[in-house]
Amino acid sequence: MPSDSNKDDESKREIDLGWQRHDSKTKSSEDKDAKKLLQEMKRLGLDPSGLRKFTLSLHKLAVASGVSSARLTGIIKELDALCEGKKISLTEASDYIQQLAERQRMLLTATEDLGNRKKSLEVQVSLRELEYSTSKDTMSEFARIKQDLHKRNLSFTDLSKLIALITAAEQVGYASSVIIDALSDLKSKEQKKKEIDTEIESLLNSKRTLQD
Repeated sequence: MPSDSNKDDESKREIDLGWQRHDSKTKSSEDKDAKKLLQEMKRLGLDPSGLRKFTLSLHKLAVASGVSSARLTGIIKELDALCEGKKISLTEASDYIQQLAERQRMLLTATEDLGNRKKSLEVQVSLRELEYSTSKDTMSEFARIKQDLHKRNLSFTDLSKLIALITAAEQVGYASSVIIDALSDLKSKEQKKKEIDTEIESLLNSKRTLQD
């Protein structure tokens, strides 16, 4: 029956073997990553001997851009996974990002254009509404004038003739304002005559009533 000391030695050996296997896997993974990085640097035309300088440049770029080293590492891994999964190079990925930026710019331009067209249409609608309102007021004024002419047994034809007469009088030296004042005075006198005729008729009716 194994002693406690032998059991402890056996457990220690198992732990050591476990760490050795872990270190071996870690080293193998790191070696693969390093080889992959060196291959990518060669493909991009970078000197593998300048790996340390390249890494320091990336770190300085991250610090200057306000990006943490961990975030920069994550972005590089994401780009690498994207390139590997889609089978495209980093150059093609850069071109694709530029295309997306150009599409975004075109969408912003189109949005601004639509905004300007919307404003233009709103102005046109306002002008149409103003035009409709003006036309409505004009039609109401037209109906009122037509009604006034009808009360006096006149028409627009008579009005046109009057305008033609005033124009002809102006051509022979008469001022239109004088003619209009004369017509207005005539209208006033006609109105006064009607009032006098109404008073006379009222007096005659009163006289007849007294005689009866």
